[in-house]
Amino acid sequence: RISPPLLPGTPAAPHTPGRQRVTGVKTHARYFRLPILRALTEMGGSAPTAAVLDRVGELLADRLNDFDRQRLTGGRKIRWRNTAQWVHNTLKKEGLVRAGSRKGTWLITSAGAEYLNLTEG
Repeated sequence: RISPPLLPGTPAAPHTPGRQRVTGVKTHARYFRLPILRALTEMGGSAPTAAVLDRVGELLADRLNDFDRQRLTGGRKIRWRNTAQWVHNTLKKEGLVRAGSRKGTWLITSAGAEYLNLTEG
């Protein structure tokens, strides 16, 4: 599977018949990587998911747009928070974060802390 190129924004998902289409451009997932790692570092290395997401929202406040702040079609999740959770899964696969021993807790790994330090230099 070929990954899409890294662009400033990602177009809205293609229209699915029977669903209302919302047009707009969401903030690309790459912009969530460092704020997630930074939030975890600020919180001592681990924190509940909701607290991490709240801090990520603060860190990205000037980048998130109206489309990001809309609810997904199901109406339960805010689009940018859903994107952040997908990015968390990617960071787990890369070994930069891991799930905590308690459900709903995110932890930064030593590799994640090193990545953050190298990137923010």
